[in-house]
Amino acid sequence: RKERQRAMFSRLDKNVDGALTRDEMAAPAERLRTLDTDQDGTVTRAEARAYRRANRS
Repeated sequence: RKERQRAMFSRLDKNVDGALTRDEMAAPAERLRTLDTDQDGTVTRAEARAYRRANRS
């Protein structure tokens, strides 16, 4: 679990300064809003799965 957290932090920390800025955090927040298709403030597994299926390369 810690390794996943570190990997996520590293992906978000675009300028690799060891801190997350508002700008770096804005993209994930926007992505969550996109995933939340019923706009209830949560992302269910079904919503995430539907997004992945719709956006497969």
